Amino acid sequence: MEASASWARAGRFAVVGVTALSMGLSLAPVASADELTDERDRINARRAASQNQLSEFSAELNQAAETLATSQAKLTKAREALAAATAARKAAQAEDAKQAKALRQARTKLAQAQRDVAENERRVQTEARLVGATVRETHQQNTELLGIAAFVTDIETGDVNSKMQWSSTIFNATQAQMDRLQVLQVKLEAARKAQTEAEKEVSAARERAAEKLTASRAAASQADRAAASVHELVAVNRRAKAAAADKVAAEKERQKVLAAESGAVQQRIQRRIAAQKAAEAKAAAEQAKQRQQAADKKAAAEKAAARRAAGKKSSSEQKPSATASKAASAPAATSAPVATTPAVSGNGGFSSPVGGPVTSPFGQRLHPVLHIWKLHDGMDFGAACGAPMMAPADGVVTEQYFNAGYGNRLILDHGNVGGHYVTTAYNHATNYVVGVGQRVRKGQVIGYVGTTGYSTGCHLHLMVWRDGALVNPSTYF
Repeated sequence: MEASASWARAGRFAVVGVTALSMGLSLAPVASADELTDERDRINARRAASQNQLSEFSAELNQAAETLATSQAKLTKAREALAAATAARKAAQAEDAKQAKALRQARTKLAQAQRDVAENERRVQTEARLVGATVRETHQQNTELLGIAAFVTDIETGDVNSKMQWSSTIFNATQAQMDRLQVLQVKLEAARKAQTEAEKEVSAARERAAEKLTASRAAASQADRAAASVHELVAVNRRAKAAAADKVAAEKERQKVLAAESGAVQQRIQRRIAAQKAAEAKAAAEQAKQRQQAADKKAAAEKAAARRAAGKKSSSEQKPSATASKAASAPAATSAPVATTPAVSGNGGFSSPVGGPVTSPFGQRLHPVLHIWKLHDGMDFGAACGAPMMAPADGVVTEQYFNAGYGNRLILDHGNVGGHYVTTAYNHATNYVVGVGQRVRKGQVIGYVGTTGYSTGCHLHLMVWRDGALVNPSTYF
């Protein structure tokens, strides 16, 4: 049958990994305006969070991820379409088979009706010939002269009775034949009517079967196109995955470079802190030595004064003079106290380095598509390109240079703040207006926001080290 051949051709397509399509429908109450607003806000929040996550990765990686996500979405839709087309093809195939069966049954019924008509026509014709022969014979033997002949001929009364009985028998037999002929004619008409109905049924069944065959072929063609689309998109998705894998590998290498840079900076900060601590210890030792020398000098002076006073007392028994009395009653002199830097509490009085909100905090980031982790080692402030950056506290510029990852960098040493050595770094700037070794004051402009290095847009990436270790900037900002 043509439908079966069509399905055999359609069945040649082998589909790998087809996702089942659920077609369940349900009626739900219409959401209120508040519910829709809340859902919109949730969607916007998820979109913003996703954007913040993506901003921590390279533009190339994000582009590869977007391409992969688009490919996956198209492949998912294509697989759903294929599942629907496959289901439609199966349904059309089943309906085609059903109509083909109905057509076969109708044709069988029509053939039987045709046989019934032929048989009834044969029987009617046979019965009609018998009736005709009987009528002719009766007509020949049972004429109007039979009654007259009974009176004018030498016929016995018994003969007449016999002939009359024979004539009645012939008449009854003829009537029975006529009745049978009538019954056969009724059956023939019924058979012909049944044949006509069967012919109509076959015609209708043939039309339905043709329609279902057309639908079946269309469904098969649609399934074939869906299968081809899935096959093509699988190849596209495979290429997108390969490209994304390359970008992931490049991103990991980039992270190694950034980690190496961060580690080198941390080591320099730690060496500087160690040098500062050594210098402070040396200064403290020098101050202690000076204090000891002053104390020793004072003690020697006091001993000399005591000796002089004892000599004067032994040579004279006079009353001590007013000056000596004052000297004896005056308190002992002490060295001047050394000024120390008072400890600073809280966040050390650090102010925001740029006029903009925090757009991305410190911490780990998971790429929403590629599922790789990255440490966001600072705090991002959203600001326009060229916006001024200010020193958040007094400090000294210790480094200023360009790095492929962090772009234009500047590092400030704020010294001992609240018992901890604090260092801050500013990244991705378009340029800086202060140089190494320069002392800056809180609120002083040190540079301007940019997007140099590995950056997806203008912003300030602020980093903080405390006692030489990288910490969350929110500790101070």
